[in-house]
Amino acid sequence: MNNKQLVAKLLEEQSAGSDRDNDVVIGKMRAVAGNLFKRYGVPEFDYQSELETLSHAFSNDENYKKAKKLVGQSVDFTGDDRIDRPLIIGAFALALGNVIKIGGDGNNPIIVQYVEKNFAAKSGISDFQIVDGLGGWVAVGNSSSSSKYWDGHGKVNVEKQINLNRPSRANREEIPPGSEGIKRTAKKMKELTLQYLQDDFFANDRKLLHGWARNVLKKKGVTDRSDYMKAFADELSDPLVVRYMKDPTYLYKNAIQSKEFLTIPGKLLDTGVGDCDCLCNFVSCISAMCGLGVTIRIAGCNQARKKSYSHVYNLLHYNNENGTGGVDGFTGEKDVFVDVVYQKRMQGKGYGIEPRRFIFFDTRVI
Repeated sequence: MNNKQLVAKLLEEQSAGSDRDNDVVIGKMRAVAGNLFKRYGVPEFDYQSELETLSHAFSNDENYKKAKKLVGQSVDFTGDDRIDRPLIIGAFALALGNVIKIGGDGNNPIIVQYVEKNFAAKSGISDFQIVDGLGGWVAVGNSSSSSKYWDGHGKVNVEKQINLNRPSRANREEIPPGSEGIKRTAKKMKELTLQYLQDDFFANDRKLLHGWARNVLKKKGVTDRSDYMKAFADELSDPLVVRYMKDPTYLYKNAIQSKEFLTIPGKLLDTGVGDCDCLCNFVSCISAMCGLGVTIRIAGCNQARKKSYSHVYNLLHYNNENGTGGVDGFTGEKDVFVDVVYQKRMQGKGYGIEPRRFIFFDTRVI
């Protein structure tokens, strides 16, 4: 087995291994990267600058050692830098939800990272390569390119960005592909919301969420309950609070697969990164705690794949069965859409607006 093959083997072990503790490490890796991007002002959805900034950070020897220590919690290193360095870079690329290819020759492997072409367009990326055989994926960024969000001094202390030893736990469940998998995901999101509201295991996290909510309302000067949800959604749309990050990918039998990461609200605030599932779950929990009815809407919002479910957001109800009446203070409606990712795309605007969608199905939570 040459070095290139060994990197592939170890990346599969790290990203797709059967040990669910690896998912905890991957979550920490995502938080480290997210804090790095926040510190250097990399805009959300600018995937090229994310990859460049991460590459520059790890070109610093001290940061590289700390990244190696973190990744080493989920895989055994060889001691050969020709193998270990691309293993670390590849592990972080997969943790960020990117597609990778192991290039280079058999002795000196390198990691080539890709993002979806439509993401590249949204990110304003002009310098990319269309790769034959990868359909809508394009290669972006490399370790030698300069980033306008990087100061060149390499003084990012990765370890101080996040407590790498905080207690965490992960549960793992295999979800089938296609519509059956989508329905299973909606069911799990509903179950998690109900468990979060009732289970003593989440008591401390609920206290954290209550504290966050009080601080947000105080900061924004909101006292009317009808304005609570807009205040919360506006706060979540700030990338310095929660930064959008795609679900992780993993390598399995030389093919890139995807996994769903669903994070409880307190952990989302703690790590500061998540995608539409995590933000939807956060809104579901805090809305229910405020006495509102909650619906999860899974929709197909991608013009290129109109019949594929690609997004999830909330529909909240003021006239729910618990007797909470009134209307939303901003929209004046009894039912209001809350899509934090859409608000992020609209730079904080767009509360109460449903994004364009082609197909959908709803799951009533409360």
